[in-house]
Amino acid sequence: MVKHWNNNTGHTIKSYIIENLVVAYLDDEYNGQQWSELIEGFFAWLPYQEDAGLSDDALSRISTATNRIVIARDYEIQESYEDACLQWRVVFRSEFPTYDETLVTVRRLENRFPSADEQWIEDRYPVQIDSSLNLRVESLVNKEGWRVASRLRDALTAFHGKLPKSAKVEFRAVIDNASTYNFRWKVRNLSIEAQKDGKLRGKIEPPTSNQAVYKDSTAFEGTHYVECYAIKDGVVVARKKEFVPIGDN
Repeated sequence: MVKHWNNNTGHTIKSYIIENLVVAYLDDEYNGQQWSELIEGFFAWLPYQEDAGLSDDALSRISTATNRIVIARDYEIQESYEDACLQWRVVFRSEFPTYDETLVTVRRLENRFPSADEQWIEDRYPVQIDSSLNLRVESLVNKEGWRVASRLRDALTAFHGKLPKSAKVEFRAVIDNASTYNFRWKVRNLSIEAQKDGKLRGKIEPPTSNQAVYKDSTAFEGTHYVECYAIKDGVVVARKKEFVPIGDN
């Protein structure tokens, strides 16, 4: 992302210098911060790196970006995510995603129900999403002998909008040439019931059977999600998040 910012501002800093600076910053400063915190810290740290030989023009552009980033972070803290996205896109332009109400809902729920087990795919693999890929998550739901094989939304329709508790669910990653990818999965519970039981989850996990399948069960009422990551040559190239609403019976 820093390279994209640099490209958008006229290649103010040489590419290899950016790489060296990012590595140096992460080595010295990384302590589990989320992405936006790292970006804010990096741009605040950048002007003081005298060995980088930054020009006055580069320092001016860094200052402008820093001011926008501080505003974006303030909006995030206030949960004004639409305004935050607008500020991030001023800095990173089209490389930063547009505002998405679904993602905002997830972020608010994650803030309300923080998990000590939370892991982030960005901490484990480089992420370079290929927009030409179509990754889907399909499901096989089994409850008291009733079997529904379909996409998740069709299964939810069959169960009147919410999956029942104690159902067995098999999630399957569907993508062209699936055998050429490795997959990882994340299940995140976002409810008071799961919080009370200490099972908000959030770890990045391997498939549970063959390489494209993750098996789980429904245990807690509330809105939860499952996210699948398709990995090729050690890089996450596609990801798909599905909400999993669970009822009270």
